[in-house]
Amino acid sequence: MDSRIQEKQPVDGTVCPAFCARLRSLHPMNRIFRLYVEGRETIYGIQVGSMNMFVSAMRTQGAVGGAISVIAESREREAWEATSRQCDQARPAQLLTKGKANFRIAIQHITQCEINPMSVWLTQLWGFHTGRMCITMRDGRRFHFCFYDYAEMGQAVKLFSDVLGAKLRLNVQWDERRQRYIRA
Repeated sequence: MDSRIQEKQPVDGTVCPAFCARLRSLHPMNRIFRLYVEGRETIYGIQVGSMNMFVSAMRTQGAVGGAISVIAESREREAWEATSRQCDQARPAQLLTKGKANFRIAIQHITQCEINPMSVWLTQLWGFHTGRMCITMRDGRRFHFCFYDYAEMGQAVKLFSDVLGAKLRLNVQWDERRQRYIRA
């Protein structure tokens, strides 16, 4: 199993599973969050980094632009993965006050969560992603997340299948031949 998605062991001994996803927004600096599922009551979103969408857009600017974007994205990814490893050492409730973008969602306030495979059309708007997730709250607010790799997406599918039950609309299934999630 990938070391980034293992269930993390905080200092006090409780297990708090987590995965990373990008919160989609219209701002050019999209935020990367580490989403922790604590028990069956709460989801914590702790910001661990950001991804510059202008760098991602360079991918469409020929071979040179593509090479520059790959190098820049890998540096950004290394930085937020290091921050994720540091955050995994503490409890999510303690990390909530560390940044103003961090959030907490009570499971009982979620009306629906939908997980979908990659969309070619949305790749043009949101940048590269392997899948996306939309959490709808009771008050009408929505959180749109994009996954960067299939391991993180698989962890989200596994966690939310257990925690949300009937509230989860799973529109993906794993394709062994292609080694990726496809539309169910």
